Amino acid sequence: MDLVELSMEEYQRLMDAILWVLGPYLDENGISEHPHLLELGECYNELYRKMPKMQEHNYPELIFF
Repeated sequence: MDLVELSMEEYQRLMDAILWVLGPYLDENGISEHPHLLELGECYNELYRKMPKMQEHNYPELIFF
């Protein structure tokens, strides 16, 4: 697998953008009706797990039912 490096600023912008897109669907659990958004949420969680621990408190881990 190829490695892509991101600066912390780029990483934060990416996480913020994903949350902005998913935000309207998280409150009502409506994300399960949109497979492409569910996939985006799973990608977000993968990035969350790789996030430096000092930044972890700035972003929630997404939990899907």
